[in-house]
Amino acid sequence: MAARRPLVRVGGRVRQLPAGDTLQDVRERLSAARTYYVRTDGSDSNTGLANTSAGAFATIQKAIDTVAGLDLNLQSCTISVGAGTFPAANTLRALVGGACSVVGQGSSTIVSGSGQMFALAVAAQWSVTNLAVASTGGAGFQIVSPGARISIASIDFGACAGGSIYAGYQSYVTIGAHTISGNRPFHVYAESGAIVVCTGVTVTLSGTVPFPSGFINSITLSAVSFYNITFAGTYTPTGPRYAVASNALLITNGGGATYLPGNTAGSTSTGGQYL
Repeated sequence: MAARRPLVRVGGRVRQLPAGDTLQDVRERLSAARTYYVRTDGSDSNTGLANTSAGAFATIQKAIDTVAGLDLNLQSCTISVGAGTFPAANTLRALVGGACSVVGQGSSTIVSGSGQMFALAVAAQWSVTNLAVASTGGAGFQIVSPGARISIASIDFGACAGGSIYAGYQSYVTIGAHTISGNRPFHVYAESGAIVVCTGVTVTLSGTVPFPSGFINSITLSAVSFYNITFAGTYTPTGPRYAVASNALLITNGGGATYLPGNTAGSTSTGGQYL
């Protein structure tokens, strides 16, 4: 007599597990908010569900991958990252049934390395807040997919060899208050129809902050809104203030030609508009 296949709940109904599938193929469906914890003294063999060394994960990527395996069912999901330094090259995954937030402990939570600190290349909704990023070979954030949406706030951008934020291919990025220090080719680069919005917040710059490619670049049908900003701190910015080209927009709400940080004039070309 053939063994009876296990029962599973799918879409509110209890059914037999389809032939050929295993219980590992069925997503856990959340019924309440959930938080996963990441600590430097954790382990990726833990469950991630307790803020202890015996319960927390050791890497942000493990927490991301775990959340990506769930049906979020519109429940709140948070990855809480403790103080300390964590590996870079974190890939934000596609999500089922909702969005997820990565939340650090301020400048004491450091994500650093040689790749993209956070990369989103799928249609999914994430937020990353309250931590510091630095990269010797990549960007702080790279968002490159239609339908990719990310909210970035309370980030301390250290030196980023690939720029602070790169957005492309019809992605959508919102930026809250943040801090900038160290070297980078640009702060924001948007191309191929990306939309980037940063309005009504304080941007704090510290020390000598060169932007050899321009503080903001908006290229190829992209739109960057960067206005009502309070620029704070003691700093010496160098490089062009902006570059707008190929029918893209950079909206400063009438901020004027010297509104953005830099020590040389910005440029517009091939239908680009600085407003």
